[in-house]
Amino acid sequence: MAGMTSHQAPSAEIRSALFEQLTERLRTRGYQHPDAAAAALAARGDAGLDFDDFCSARNLIPDLWKQAEEGLLVVDAVEQLLDIRRV
Repeated sequence: MAGMTSHQAPSAEIRSALFEQLTERLRTRGYQHPDAAAAALAARGDAGLDFDDFCSARNLIPDLWKQAEEGLLVVDAVEQLLDIRRV
């Protein structure tokens, strides 16, 4: 991306667009809850950890997190697993 160094995080606008693209891709692949799956995948991607390390670092049950990434859980359940606080 023009004007970005390799260690600079993308802007909120770019992150939002990428999230929407991922959600749409998951939707077209038939995911039951594509928004939740995209949130789960983005959370792990932001952490920069593989599946097992992410689950271990967050004290997540791997089978439950796998369901989140597969779009089998709703967004509220993913947020609860990640302990995201809404303000």
